[in-house]
Amino acid sequence: MTVERSSTTRHFRQLLALNARRLSGMLRRPTPAFIMGVALPVVVILSALWMLGRTGVPIAIGPAGGLTLGLLISGTLAFAAYGALFGGGDALFLKRLGASPQAIFLERTSRLAGIAAAVVLGSLLPYATAGQPVGPPFAVGVVSASVATGTAALAYAWAARATAGGGPGGMMSAGIRQWDPALARAAPLIYAPLLPFLAGAFAGAGTGALQSAAWPLGALAVLFAIAAGGLAAFIFRHAAGRFLPQVSEMAYTPPPEKQGERFRVGRGISALLPRRAAAVWVRDATVGGRRFAWAARVTWPVAVVSIIALARWGDANGTRTWVVTAVGLALVIQAGAVVGLGLLERGRTRWIDRSTGVGWWERWLGRWVWSWGLSLWLLVPVGLAWAWWSGVDGAWAWPLAGMFTAAIATTVSLLNSERA
Repeated sequence: MTVERSSTTRHFRQLLALNARRLSGMLRRPTPAFIMGVALPVVVILSALWMLGRTGVPIAIGPAGGLTLGLLISGTLAFAAYGALFGGGDALFLKRLGASPQAIFLERTSRLAGIAAAVVLGSLLPYATAGQPVGPPFAVGVVSASVATGTAALAYAWAARATAGGGPGGMMSAGIRQWDPALARAAPLIYAPLLPFLAGAFAGAGTGALQSAAWPLGALAVLFAIAAGGLAAFIFRHAAGRFLPQVSEMAYTPPPEKQGERFRVGRGISALLPRRAAAVWVRDATVGGRRFAWAARVTWPVAVVSIIALARWGDANGTRTWVVTAVGLALVIQAGAVVGLGLLERGRTRWIDRSTGVGWWERWLGRWVWSWGLSLWLLVPVGLAWAWWSGVDGAWAWPLAGMFTAAIATTVSLLNSERA
């Protein structure tokens, strides 16, 4: 037992050191994917928090105020827990190299704790901007984030063990088993986010009600998170052998049976285009979705925050200015993916289009339709929210702005792909 504990500690320290080197490398030599997919969305979120501070912040004192802030923090962590604990393709590789499963889970839990710390610090920005005391929201945030982090570690460790057992999912799979048996076996993972979400919310409400004891509660919550992380790693140790391969299998989407992988032209939007332009659209959408997935991921945070801001403070000039700026930044990120696709073709696959006789205008039309369609997932809901809550005309201009930026990005993309 002593040798195993020493091995776990050593492996945990090595994994933390590797994480530090990876983070240092990304900051010293940031890649376009890191800038477009991580750095710029963070800027959007921070600017939204700053705008919130200029318009009004929720009160963090009392049960209702603590519950509100606790819901926001624990909801964010519950959403991010699965990706932090089981995301990435290196966990199974590390286990094959001989890394202790407990060390792997502890290192993943430390990632979730880092996200929790960032969420707590980010939640203080509106209060600091508004000139409000940051002590009460900080206390609520620490307790809520610590309880949510520890509960998430325990819930997902138990869910991993239950899923690795290969059973039908028990009572949690009720209503799923008859429709999708494979999904029913993963029912514990489906319902696992509810526990940290509810636990963190109620912890925030309790801290808001007991402001005089906020700091002792914070210390106890941090100790709970540390102890829960250690216990969760012990629980996960017995499930890692089966569960880690299952995670890789669940993330894999096989091609259609007996069909291989092929592009289907003549369905959906492609039916409205000339056949060669439609083939280019399907090809670009498939390659872009795989090589530049961050371009689509930036859509949901900008859209959600913009809709909430317009619904709550749409009549304020500052809110409308921020929404326009945030959406414009998101369009720049998506345009970067379109241009990157052209750079990817240069000197590699451009000859395929030449050999099949695809003309320049057909390539331009197909790529423009894909680029515009990528932006519409953001511009249509934000445009509708603008029409309902801003009190300013011009909702029709949002899709047209996407069409214009898509045309520019497509032209630049094709010019880059032509260079030798």
